[in-house]
Amino acid sequence: MHDPRVVAFEIRRPWPERIPTKTGHRWYWPAIITFWHREPGGRDSGTICKRNSHWRWHIHHLRIQIRPLQHLRRWALTRCAWCGGPSRKSDRINIGSSWNGIRSHWWQGERGLFHHDCNTVWHASRKCLCRFPDLPRGHGRCVGCGKFRSFGTGVSEADRLLATLPSGSRIPSEMRPLLEQIWAERLRARGVDPESTVKP
Repeated sequence: MHDPRVVAFEIRRPWPERIPTKTGHRWYWPAIITFWHREPGGRDSGTICKRNSHWRWHIHHLRIQIRPLQHLRRWALTRCAWCGGPSRKSDRINIGSSWNGIRSHWWQGERGLFHHDCNTVWHASRKCLCRFPDLPRGHGRCVGCGKFRSFGTGVSEADRLLATLPSGSRIPSEMRPLLEQIWAERLRARGVDPESTVKP
């Protein structure tokens, strides 16, 4: 996958964060400041600045990400691209829809970001649900309905349920148990333990 950025350095905070796991908990020290190396011209990471001891010191290619300021900006300014709601600790806006999103000034909220469940509903609202889709090249925009279908994907019961929700709405609490059951069955069919994944 094309990405011009790679982490060069991180400064971690001195106090850990407790993260629950299936067997108990573990400790994690999140980064406070991250230094990203951005490949010149937007090229794929490692194509121009080869991976040796010097690429990390290309000061003119480094971008600094200060996590506390990013969280403050998202809390104060950023709104979900689907529901318009704010980012809060228990319901963060941190899912993007593309690699090449529109950049905004630092005093503006970030664009194109979603709550986790809003991103799920947004994807379902854009998905072609036709029984016999008319897709050029087997994927892309359906000629019949004008919506999208990824290559090799079908339509699940969860997609049909989510597509019935009005534009801008969140997943209602009465629909969530049924959706979680459908998602768990789909994960089990792939050989993945549903308890080890994060659900919207």
